[in-house]
Amino acid sequence: MAGVTDSIPTLDLRRWSAALHVKLEFDGFNLEATSGFMNLRWYQETDSDASNIFLGNFPATFATESGSQEIKFTSADPGRFQWLLGGYFYQFGGHTELDLVTSPGPGIPPTTLNLDPALSGRSFAGFAEGTYEIVDDLFITVGARYTTERRTFEQVVNGNLVVPKTAKSFNKFNYRGAVRYQFAPDGSIYASYGTAFKSGVYNMAGTSPNPVNPENIKAWEAGIKVDPFNWLRTNLAVYHYTYDDLQVQAKDASGPSYVLQNAASAKIYGGEFEAIIQPIDDLNIRGSAAYSHARYRDFPLAQSFFPRPDGGNTVAPADASGNVMTRAPKWTFNLGVDWGHEFDAGRLGVSVNTFYSTRLYYDFQNIFSQPSYTLTNASISFAPTGDRWKFSLWATNLTNEKVFQTIRVGAQATDGFYEQPRKVGVSAELRF
Repeated sequence: MAGVTDSIPTLDLRRWSAALHVKLEFDGFNLEATSGFMNLRWYQETDSDASNIFLGNFPATFATESGSQEIKFTSADPGRFQWLLGGYFYQFGGHTELDLVTSPGPGIPPTTLNLDPALSGRSFAGFAEGTYEIVDDLFITVGARYTTERRTFEQVVNGNLVVPKTAKSFNKFNYRGAVRYQFAPDGSIYASYGTAFKSGVYNMAGTSPNPVNPENIKAWEAGIKVDPFNWLRTNLAVYHYTYDDLQVQAKDASGPSYVLQNAASAKIYGGEFEAIIQPIDDLNIRGSAAYSHARYRDFPLAQSFFPRPDGGNTVAPADASGNVMTRAPKWTFNLGVDWGHEFDAGRLGVSVNTFYSTRLYYDFQNIFSQPSYTLTNASISFAPTGDRWKFSLWATNLTNEKVFQTIRVGAQATDGFYEQPRKVGVSAELRF
């Protein structure tokens, strides 16, 4: 399952981007404007059948452009009431050529399904937020955002127009409220509730004129941030997220493309604790622990894959309600240590970071998974005194752990892509 292929995957990407940020300060308010533009071109080719014989390929060429503009007014008065008011515009357009190459068996000539979709869209949003200090050190925040989006889709298959240009608009009002109490100069407690949404999406690798529904979330969060000592900083947060029409993706049963669908609802709750310790000036220790309970609450027709005794998977819709969400480990831990000291000859630094994760699943039925794993990175650096150079010896995946970065579950087979094996290298930096 570790990814035997009959061809070398290809990715050729070019991206051009530009951004401009302007800030003007006036007597009663500040004005900020941020503009962005991106031109993206890439070609990819992927062996889609996960075998050492040719059964399928997925060459694709993408060409997209996007631009955005945000204008924001913020209060300049240091009084009890602080506010911001703004607007956001985003527009994109893209053209793609996809070839779904499939063969029903070894030695049988493949067939090619050529897809030539075009997708474009634009989004307008207006937002406002205000924070008021009711009494000393007690703050309440209220915010709102209204978004209107329109997406346009067209699909051509083997030179024939099968989905004439179609469009759909998505409008949503979202809001947020929060309360925060600064009980000490280095300590505060907070709680918040808010809503958000992700626009509906057309499937560029499909022929449906209908997009999946927008994704909506209701989010509760509370936490405490406190520095009990000058050498200790702590953060604790708990959260509860409820999703409606969660957008999910899975391999198509009939070929190398993908299907998009909505999981009716999902729920995630958990918490995270983080601590930063500096027992001496030269030493920093960072540690965190996170717990997540992530489940599909209602997902009756999930695109599901069940292993066959003769290889491959049977594809059928099945109920995934109550199952663990994909890519959502129950526990994760992180520990990092940084030590550095100035010697007469220069500064010597040592850094080690270790990440641990419990099992995570890559399919809706919780059949295909990556067991718990640990990844460790480390580096040693030296910067000569009075010089602009810095030299480093580094290693990633120090224990050479075999970890699946992703697992692709399909009708013909299941394969996976590993995280990179242990890498050891040296680097030199010159500061100007």
